[in-house]
Amino acid sequence: MRLELPQAGAAELPEGTKPGARGHGCEADQGRGTEAVRRMRQAKEVAKQAFPLQEENAMKRIVGVCLLIILFLIAAARGDEATEVKRLAPKYGVTPENIEVRLSDGSWADMVGRQYVYEVEWAENHYEAPGQATWYSIVTGKRPAVILLIRDWEKSAKHIWRAKAICKRLKIKLYLESVNNKQ
Repeated sequence: MRLELPQAGAAELPEGTKPGARGHGCEADQGRGTEAVRRMRQAKEVAKQAFPLQEENAMKRIVGVCLLIILFLIAAARGDEATEVKRLAPKYGVTPENIEVRLSDGSWADMVGRQYVYEVEWAENHYEAPGQATWYSIVTGKRPAVILLIRDWEKSAKHIWRAKAICKRLKIKLYLESVNNKQ
């Protein structure tokens, strides 16, 4: 962006003023004080040209930070999948060292038991879980299983129905687990 610097003496007069009026080019007012004010005004104009969105950018940053805080609070209120995996592991006979296991191909299985490899997923993401469980089964040689985490049984009914149909068709063991005791 090219900045146009105002030339000395080329400043426009405000409407309704006449040349020679006090503060606008009168020979008597060409002292240091008036010149300093004129230069200050020119500097402000140059700054406005150079940084026109400075106030808008600050506002965007504030809005962005607020959105991040809101998203963090929503995520914290909804629960964390990793926390649920740790909570459910003993129920499925999985030891702590078999939670979040890195497989030979570099993928991560949520839980690896003696017979099953488990993919734990929220009910809303039910389409992803069977595919991941199937892949983990291929890599580990264990049978695939999906654990769906359910917050609200009524709102998740269609997700549960679809997951049951997919898992039945693909012969994947499906478990349903309540989160926050909403039934």
